[in-house]
Amino acid sequence: QYVSDELRNDREIVLNAIKQDSYVLQYVSDKLRNDREIALEAIKQHWSSIQYLSYELRNDREIVLDAVKQHWSALQYLCDEYCNNAEDYESLLKYFEAKDFKEKLEKELTIKDEIIKKKVFKI
Repeated sequence: QYVSDELRNDREIVLNAIKQDSYVLQYVSDKLRNDREIALEAIKQHWSSIQYLSYELRNDREIVLDAVKQHWSALQYLCDEYCNNAEDYESLLKYFEAKDFKEKLEKELTIKDEIIKKKVFKI
């Protein structure tokens, strides 16, 4: 947060910082928020890092599944295009069905989570 733009754009420094604390991602340059390797490392550290990724990477199947496998709440950060893509949508549903998460997820979603429900279950 309090570092220079030069450091926010330094890929090596950012990657090492994210390995220590994935929340650093919220303070890095837009360019590095769109770096796939940095994104995968951040998601590996904590699923909620998906919220700080570029729009493009929030549509990346591997990144999305890595985040959702850690916690279903990551669904709220998916881009509409991801959920509207039948192949990506089906891969998510298959994952939930294979892990018996679909029923659990439907039960746990509250009224405030209607957006997630609409995206995942097309309700």
